[in-house]
Amino acid sequence: MSDQGGLKMRYVYWLAGRLPSCEAISRLISESHERPLTRSERIRKWLHFTICEWCKRYEQQLALIRVAARDAARRAESSDALVVNGLSEDARERIRRAIAERG
Repeated sequence: MSDQGGLKMRYVYWLAGRLPSCEAISRLISESHERPLTRSERIRKWLHFTICEWCKRYEQQLALIRVAARDAARRAESSDALVVNGLSEDARERIRRAIAERG
């Protein structure tokens, strides 16, 4: 059984030596948010993920950040509309005067 485990580790090291580096894969992951990956790029990424949990996590984290940023932008747009519509004319005039005095 230990010989089989050793063989597996030799295979993992052999495969790791022939796959793109984590740096190349992280660049590929970032590019995948801008454009569709080619078939060979998807295969290289998948093969790399078979031996590298860190890059797989990196892809998941980028996806999470992308969703959070999109949601934050939506919330900001709706809150900006509320702020502009929520200010009284008196408050807007005070702000204009304050800006003019400092400018």
